[in-house]
Amino acid sequence: MILTARGGPVRWSVASVSSRAGWVSAGGGGTLASGRSAAVTVTVRPTIGCYIRGGGGGSISFAPGGTARVSYTCWRR
Repeated sequence: MILTARGGPVRWSVASVSSRAGWVSAGGGGTLASGRSAAVTVTVRPTIGCYIRGGGGGSISFAPGGTARVSYTCWRR
C-alpha cells in the first residue's frame, strides 16, 4: 500500500495490525515531506481453509492517524 503526506511533513509509523480469517502483518515508519509517498509492505497468510472457499481481511492503523483495510479472496487450488 502507498502512504502520501498531505499538508506538510509527516512522521508516520505502523501503530497496530488486526486481522480475521488469516494473518496480516505490516511494519515500518519514517518521515515524509509534503506530497511525498512511501510504500508499506503488507504480508497476508490465509488460513488453510482459505483454499476451499471464502476470503478474509484485516486493518492496519497508522500514527499519527489513518487506517487502511486489507482484503483477499481465496481460490480453490
